Amino acid sequence: MSCRLILSLTLLLTLQLGACKDKDGEQRSLLQDAFAKDFPPSLAASTLFIGNDPARPNPELLTYDPRLPLWSDGASKSRFLYLPPGTQIESDEDLSQFKFPIGTLFIKHFTDPQSTLPVETRIMIRRLDAGWSFATYTWAADGTSTRSTRPHEEVVGGLRYRIPSEKECEQCHSRGEEVLGFTAWQLLSGGLLNTLARGNRILPEAAVRAASQEVGVSKAEVKEDRVAFALRYLDVNCGSCHQPQGPSKARDFDLRWGQQTRAGLIASGKMVEGSLENSAIWKRFIAESERMPQLSLRQDPQGLELIKDLIQGEDTSQD
Repeated sequence: MSCRLILSLTLLLTLQLGACKDKDGEQRSLLQDAFAKDFPPSLAASTLFIGNDPARPNPELLTYDPRLPLWSDGASKSRFLYLPPGTQIESDEDLSQFKFPIGTLFIKHFTDPQSTLPVETRIMIRRLDAGWSFATYTWAADGTSTRSTRPHEEVVGGLRYRIPSEKECEQCHSRGEEVLGFTAWQLLSGGLLNTLARGNRILPEAAVRAASQEVGVSKAEVKEDRVAFALRYLDVNCGSCHQPQGPSKARDFDLRWGQQTRAGLIASGKMVEGSLENSAIWKRFIAESERMPQLSLRQDPQGLELIKDLIQGEDTSQD
């Protein structure tokens, strides 16, 4: 049994044991209550991190890693999911749509990889009265956190990081797929969906088991098809804007998975086969301003290599 599996099962047990009951006998959690009505001005009293230390997440949280993470200027990221006691995620049979229970929390914590200092923590919670709500917290050198409501830049470890506004978070998460990256392809290889199924926290369990056999391949196996993986990269990093529900200037072509092929990009004029310098999509990835992925301050080395493969490779995306 792997260390990851042991840790995941331990966290699932903690989810059940870490709850208390309110006056009506309903199981609740101190973590759930911390964000139930509004976001606090800081994370100090939220119980999100033990001792307010981002390196020590609350044991009620499930840790997970997507197969292909969003580029965030090279920041290291930790991702957490919290489900209220006794609740389950509901899905359709092909695991393409997920319904999360009231009180669900998604947390993404960013760290500067060189200094290991915390940069920001983003939180989204599903509330009964307002759907999903969003908050961003930045961290000071003294280890304190502050809720941030406006877009700005922070310098951590000598590097600049762009902090989005809560409105920007809402805009990106309101275009079809509300919880970005929570897909079968992203999560089956990392084990989260299987862990939830074993703990009876996602329905239907049989769909997860069937999909695991079909989709649950390793990152190395997926990356052998570099062109298809490049299209996945565009979906993850660009598809939330480049789609019919995106900003008006980004609706001219759809970069969501299943909606775009290499041949389609060539036909659209966004890409010239075999020519980096004549491909508009390449120019956007190396641009000094308005660079893709959106809002990035630094180029993504992995993304550049994948776009090269896409421009120079063979189209296997429909195999």
